Amino acid sequence: MVKNTYSTIKERYYWVTIQWDCEAFCAMCPCCQRNKPFKVEAPTLHPVPPPREALTQWGIDLVNLPMAEGGYKHLVVAIEHLTKWVEARPLKTKGAEEVLEFFEELCSRFGMPKVLISDQGGEFCNKLLDGFCEANGIDHRMIAAYHPQSNGATERANQTIKKQLRKIAEDNCNTWPKHLNQVLFGLRTHVPRATKYSPFELVYGFKARFAVDNKLEEGSEQAGEDNDEEQRIMIYLASIDAHFDGIKHQRDIAHANIKIEQAKQKKAYDEKHTPCPLKKGDLVKLQRSRKGTRQGGKMLPNFIGPLTVQRIKKSQTMILVDASGNKISSGKTGISRG
Repeated sequence: MVKNTYSTIKERYYWVTIQWDCEAFCAMCPCCQRNKPFKVEAPTLHPVPPPREALTQWGIDLVNLPMAEGGYKHLVVAIEHLTKWVEARPLKTKGAEEVLEFFEELCSRFGMPKVLISDQGGEFCNKLLDGFCEANGIDHRMIAAYHPQSNGATERANQTIKKQLRKIAEDNCNTWPKHLNQVLFGLRTHVPRATKYSPFELVYGFKARFAVDNKLEEGSEQAGEDNDEEQRIMIYLASIDAHFDGIKHQRDIAHANIKIEQAKQKKAYDEKHTPCPLKKGDLVKLQRSRKGTRQGGKMLPNFIGPLTVQRIKKSQTMILVDASGNKISSGKTGISRG
């Protein structure tokens, strides 16, 4: 647009600042700004802080999979943010009742968490789940719409589960529910780069046993049967305190490792995604994110604006004001300088 305007004018007129004036004129045209193609600056990365205590912060999400035997076509997945322990269950429908049943069972096994993170889907944002969370003092946090990165640990678990199920059930994909426990055991015994410990070890305090361990220990168990029973009990009791101290120490190390890994990822991400700095009073435009889902949406402008930045909160959420003084709350994603 600027190039065409400049070319047309310079054929007929000339002054010293002609090119600069053409650029300024096009930049100040509200109609041109609202209909520009999407080219939004990527925001800086803000990792979700890991909890200090294990089993107190869970992320939950729903995955759509091919129809399987028994009518299962959905998978509800939850991951604990410190230990990286993953739970999942196949569902026939993604109704609120089935999701609540899964979460209630999770709470009965691991205790009531402090925080639950989910998207804004109807299976998570409903009176049933909200009532359960409120009754049990659980802080239900919902991520921003169209921004699944806010629940990144769960999204990553979803992708890993789908990839492993594809490998195992490659010949017959409608049998994936039968292989789910096998995939979950693999995730729970895998050592993530972030924690340096397997989820199984961080939850239970010892490493998981494999079939090969039973074969290797057949001879050693038989040799130790003659040991004094009372002595073995005393040794076991003396080791209990050290065992629980060891679990706490491992979880503290895992928490520190997660923080270190998040800092590395943030540094690497931010170096490649330097955002356009915005401050109070700047003129901006806001991406119309749901344009394609509305009737006649193709004819709507790509952006809403011009808007003025009134305030920037600590959470990086902005309060924007239009020409009529109406306030709009938005994250940095989808905002571009006007």
